[in-house]
Amino acid sequence: MEEKKDEREENKRDEGESEEKRAKTVLGIFSREQFIMLCVGVGLLLLLTVITVTSVLLTMNSGSGGSETVVSFPTDGDMLEFLLQNGEIQEKDGLYATWYHAANSKAEMNKALESK
Repeated sequence: MEEKKDEREENKRDEGESEEKRAKTVLGIFSREQFIMLCVGVGLLLLLTVITVTSVLLTMNSGSGGSETVVSFPTDGDMLEFLLQNGEIQEKDGLYATWYHAANSKAEMNKALESK
């Protein structure tokens, strides 16, 4: 009789441990910590995918948005002719163009001014 009682108590303990194990697992496969890490990983992957797709779509749309054609300019070309071709100025007159020049030092500026 005592043996049966001991067996029942042992079965109850085993069932209690089994229920605790089931309560600590998610979907019967993952522990709680593993499930949280899996959810964070899937969330980060989804976020990265959304950002990548969005940036690709924006890049593609901005590239095809304009009908502007960039005209190449040779290094020995006429700047006024280039501006005239691009429609920046209406006639070949230097007064219509805005000119900028920069040098890193006075020595470079003097060298540039002295060259042909």
